[in-house]
Amino acid sequence: TTPDSRSGDQWMEEFSHPVESLALTLDEIINVRRVLVKAEMEKYLQSKELYSNLRRGKVCCCCRVKFPLFSWPSTCLLCKRSVCGSCSAKMKIPSKKMAHIPVYTVGFHSTPKGHGHKSQVYKSLRTLSRRSVEEEFPHLYAHGCTLRDICAECTKFVADVISSSRRSLDILNNTPKREAKAAQRPQLQRQPQL
Repeated sequence: TTPDSRSGDQWMEEFSHPVESLALTLDEIINVRRVLVKAEMEKYLQSKELYSNLRRGKVCCCCRVKFPLFSWPSTCLLCKRSVCGSCSAKMKIPSKKMAHIPVYTVGFHSTPKGHGHKSQVYKSLRTLSRRSVEEEFPHLYAHGCTLRDICAECTKFVADVISSSRRSLDILNNTPKREAKAAQRPQLQRQPQL
């Protein structure tokens, strides 16, 4: 069927469960973060030295600490910026193409050390799940997983998206189908106009 030939009920059914059509993939999250980071970088244009150091990866994208001359900082998987060990976490992703990985199926292997003010960024990580992602999504992790570095800002962003997606999925999975609801409701009859 074409989009124009759908009835109003079909449209309502589709939009009553938006998670099915709006579950972001890891690839899409990477694109969103890159756009956000590009816009974020504009606020540093006033400080040419900081802007230049951030663009060249000479300072950590989160805490702005300058890297030692002969060190190799990690690169965040999502925003592709340089990040120090104190501000990075390991994200656990299935061994598949990122375009096929729903973001709500990724997990976090470790959280950053140090930086007390950064600890609030990771509070949402603790509430994501009591079980490991391998237990929750065994079909995706059947072929193993990889651990990738991710910065504190991207970690918070992903954790918020995962939390929201999982809440929506819980609602979706615990909501009876629209037809069952319609069968329970009495039919409204049109009242003749006087």
